[in-house]
Amino acid sequence: MNVLVLLGSLRPESTNRQLANAALAHLPESARAHVSTLPAGLPFYDESLDTDERRPALVDAFRA
Repeated sequence: MNVLVLLGSLRPESTNRQLANAALAHLPESARAHVSTLPAGLPFYDESLDTDERRPALVDAFRA
């Protein structure tokens, strides 16, 4: 099992990071986990903006 955890905060003591760490501690030993932070300014997904003409450049860079 592969698990990706996306954190929205860069602070080491953030509540989200603490919750993620607590959840990761309960994964089976066979699971692989990767914790990543989202780039600043990356918007939430909006299907109406997901076209070549309207998609923010940061989204294209993140997907690459």
